[in-house]
Amino acid sequence: MRGAGLDTEVLIDAFSAQGLRVIATHFGRIEDLRTDNTTNQNTDQLGYTDAPVDLHTDQPFLDEPPHYQLLHCMQPADEGGDNAVADARAAAVYLRHLDAEAFELLS
Repeated sequence: MRGAGLDTEVLIDAFSAQGLRVIATHFGRIEDLRTDNTTNQNTDQLGYTDAPVDLHTDQPFLDEPPHYQLLHCMQPADEGGDNAVADARAAAVYLRHLDAEAFELLS
């Protein structure tokens, strides 16, 4: 690895060139997650373990929540490590079709 965060900065620059920008959170501009939790004191426990994390939304309480997040793996998992991405708008349209009341409640 060339330097802490250097490879990630190159990816951020590529996204920035397309008009996208980084939104810092209480974790900082770049959150350095490690399973031993040696790099961040703002722990939510699960994010700092080797346990799987199901689909979820990060930072929805922010006035301007992120439209996307870039997760850059610096050390791949020995096993597992699968990733899933969901289109929240498409999921909402699907929910509205299945259960309009639940859609209204969550909207």
